[in-house]
Amino acid sequence: MAIKKIPGLNSYLCTKCKTVKDRMEFGISKNAGNGLQSWCKVCRTEYSKNHMARVMQLPAKFEVYDKQLSVDEDSKPRDKDLSCVCYNCKTRFKPRLVDVIERVRAINGAIKTSTGGISYAENHLYCSEECKQNCNTYKQRYKYKHQIPLNTKVRCNQHINKKALLDIQIDKYGYTFCEICSEKCKPELHHGLAVAEHANEADNILHQILVCLDCHKKFRNKGGC
Repeated sequence: MAIKKIPGLNSYLCTKCKTVKDRMEFGISKNAGNGLQSWCKVCRTEYSKNHMARVMQLPAKFEVYDKQLSVDEDSKPRDKDLSCVCYNCKTRFKPRLVDVIERVRAINGAIKTSTGGISYAENHLYCSEECKQNCNTYKQRYKYKHQIPLNTKVRCNQHINKKALLDIQIDKYGYTFCEICSEKCKPELHHGLAVAEHANEADNILHQILVCLDCHKKFRNKGGC
């Protein structure tokens, strides 16, 4: 819909809120006859925020996030959407896009807090609010990685140890690869000892290797990690 100019004034009528506003209150549009968008900047900003909020509640797409998640999620496709296992009850479900994005951020390192600071957490995926509240690692936040207890499910050393092992591969070979199948990849950190049984000892870098996603899933199916 074309924007309506008010005769005798440098003002236009917003087709969304029906308010007369100055020309500077409208964004530029190369496709419009007068070069202006039909909605004012305030209306477009409000619409964008509401639209993004709705999109964030939709299921995440499998082809987009499958390779970005860890073996803990056991991601599989379901009608083109992503399905994962709940970290607490192990039930398979479709996580929301907003939750998957936060989980990916946690896997890649630190996450930003609402005040603009940095905290460290796992941000695991849960099928319900009840599972989230029953999990003993939910809402745990730490200012520094070394503050995370070794005897919790958070696995405080996994990001530090993974970076150290990646640096060794790059320095020696110039690329990263799976230590099981030798394929070039972006490897994940595999615990040679089960974390649930060996706690602190499992977090020792001497008991960890870098593996591709496929090999890591094979270990998990056999009861490893």
